[in-house]
Amino acid sequence: MKYRRLEFAVMFAVVLVLNVLFSAWWLSGNVFPTAWASRLDQNVEELLDLVGSRPVRDRILLKPNIVAAVPPENGDDTHPRVTEALIRYFQKRGKEVVLAEGNGIFDSEQAFERLLETAGYLDIRDRLGVPIINLEQVEREDVPWKYGSIPLPKMLAEYEQTFDELNESLFAIEFPDD
Repeated sequence: MKYRRLEFAVMFAVVLVLNVLFSAWWLSGNVFPTAWASRLDQNVEELLDLVGSRPVRDRILLKPNIVAAVPPENGDDTHPRVTEALIRYFQKRGKEVVLAEGNGIFDSEQAFERLLETAGYLDIRDRLGVPIINLEQVEREDVPWKYGSIPLPKMLAEYEQTFDELNESLFAIEFPDD
C-alpha cells in the first residue's frame, strides 16, 4: 500500500512538472513541434515505467483538470499534449482510457463542448477515439468517507482508482472491489 501511495505521488508530480514546464515554454512564444510531442511520449513512458506504474484494471479514467475555455498556450488547463502522452502510455498497454471533467461551470453539453474545443481536447477525442465524459451530467451516489458521505459520480467505481490509497490525512475514498 505504501508503494502505491509513492507511485501515485510520483505520477502526480511528473504530470504536474510536465504541465508547468510545457505551459511556461509555450507561454514564452514557442510552438509545440511534432518532435517535442514524440519526446514527451517517450519521457512520460520512461517516468511511469520507472515508478512501476502497473494499473490492475483494464479501464483507466483520467481527469486532466480542464478549468477554463482558453487555448492551451494560456497555461490554465492541463496541456492536452501531456494528457495525450498519458493516454498513449495506457493504450499501448492495452487499457481502455476515458477522460472525464467536471468543474461545475460548463454543465450544459454546449458549454462543455466549447470548453473541450477551446482547450484543445476535442482533437484528442477525435484522433485517439477517447470518450470525454461531462461529470456534471452523470448519475451520482453517496459514498461514505470519514467525514460522512459525499455525492460522487457512480461510474468512478468502474475505472482504475489511485486516489483511494492516498495518505489518510488527504481526501481519500475507497471503492469496494467487485
